[in-house]
Amino acid sequence: MIIVGEVEKVIFRNSDNGYTVVDLKCSGDYVTAVGIFPELYDGARVEIYGEYKFNSRHGLQFLAENVKIIAPDNATAIEKFLKSGLFKGVGEVTAKSIVDTFGDKTLEVMKLHPEKLSLVKGIGKKRAEEIATAMREHGEMQDVIVFLERFDISLNLALKIYRVYGNRTEEVVKNNPYQLISDVERVGFQTADKIAADVGIEKD
Repeated sequence: MIIVGEVEKVIFRNSDNGYTVVDLKCSGDYVTAVGIFPELYDGARVEIYGEYKFNSRHGLQFLAENVKIIAPDNATAIEKFLKSGLFKGVGEVTAKSIVDTFGDKTLEVMKLHPEKLSLVKGIGKKRAEEIATAMREHGEMQDVIVFLERFDISLNLALKIYRVYGNRTEEVVKNNPYQLISDVERVGFQTADKIAADVGIEKD
């Protein structure tokens, strides 16, 4: 089944493998979800595929099999996103100043015209570049995860692959997926061979 909710609190996160315990608000109810998640922030909207299970110690939990972060689409949600701690040098004051300047168009401006960040009071050219770089890297990670999902690669493994190749991930996977065998822990020949078939590489 699929649930959609807003992150109330990240209770636990293992930064090495992405294992996360998070409280969500779903249609007025509160749900504890567990599993491998991309980096989250309070207020993020997520779509999760999985199922409910009863844990003898922690009670009813939603076990996540696949997680998708829904991009913030209004000024309030964008401000929460920016001040979440994902972006170095952006705290509450700076986040509010950016959103006050660009409103609902903030993320579009940051992606397509990052130089305009220097128009915000208190943000110079160098700081604007640093914020834009952090934004780009975060977007790259999300894009890589979405790209790898088509090959039935788990989120845990997708994060491992991204840590090795970064923004080169799609290029490597499309051109020589067998390279993953030697470069990425837990990728064997069977996984690489399936990816190769999916991207159209001949069996010989």
